[in-house]
Amino acid sequence: MKRFPAAAFGLLLIRLATAQAHATTIGFTFDATLDSGPLAGTSFTGAGSYSEPAVITPGMQYLSLTSLDFSLDGEAFTLADNYQGGQAVLDNGSLDYFTAAFLPEGPIETIAFGFGGPGVIGYADSGQLALGTYTIQSAVPEPASALLCGMATPLLLLALLRTKSICRFEQAADWPGPATGRAPGQ
Repeated sequence: MKRFPAAAFGLLLIRLATAQAHATTIGFTFDATLDSGPLAGTSFTGAGSYSEPAVITPGMQYLSLTSLDFSLDGEAFTLADNYQGGQAVLDNGSLDYFTAAFLPEGPIETIAFGFGGPGVIGYADSGQLALGTYTIQSAVPEPASALLCGMATPLLLLALLRTKSICRFEQAADWPGPATGRAPGQ
């Protein structure tokens, strides 16, 4: 009987370690529009991701982005080009906004997301400062991470059931009665 709790505890520790090692990556998309300045009316879309926190706390959490990609005015931007920021900002566990700033070479001198507050874009084009907005469209776990965690749970349950049935068999062999040839109470 003592084996089952120890085995269950061991399997639980393995499951928790596996979950930590394979943190879920949350992907998101966003739509952006530049509202003023030389590129007023320009719209673009982008995508990014961050690792889900191990513990969700009440209030604001700041997590590092794991990716960020968009194109603007014929120039591609990635997280590798990020100059400052690069954070996903969660409010009570939900993505509220992200921060990132880029200093490209070309007519667009600077573009920054989220530094003026949620959904705000600031940019400078040919020396002229201007604003825009962005809206996060979706934030969902990426399929590979969800699949990996989803596969671990049935395997854990199978291992627990197998361990429990082995313990029951060992218990039955020691139990007084017809299988051992002893009468109950002997």
